[in-house]
Amino acid sequence: MPHRDAVSSMVLIGVFVKKGQFEQALEWFREMQLSGVEPDYVTIIAVIAACADLGTLGLGLWINRFFVKQDFRDNIRISNSVIICILDVAVLVLLVKSSRACLKGHWYHGTR
Repeated sequence: MPHRDAVSSMVLIGVFVKKGQFEQALEWFREMQLSGVEPDYVTIIAVIAACADLGTLGLGLWINRFFVKQDFRDNIRISNSVIICILDVAVLVLLVKSSRACLKGHWYHGTR
């Protein structure tokens, strides 16, 4: 894209998230940062949604620190998105752990 600004970047990131292309949304966010474009709160919410859908808690927490530094901390929409991201990832972790426990139990008891 020849001319990058907050609006065009926000639109692209939002479209990537809506289409389920979460990796591309995060890549575009990184490009946005490297080019010096400041994100708005709508962009931050879309990036947090991508983190939640990918299960990348570490990146979601980094985004949380980023938005606090950018003075978005009083934005209730971003705060809610961070909470949802953390809950989504926590549920994924619990599902993986319970699945592993079930598989170990089947293996240990000889049922396959």
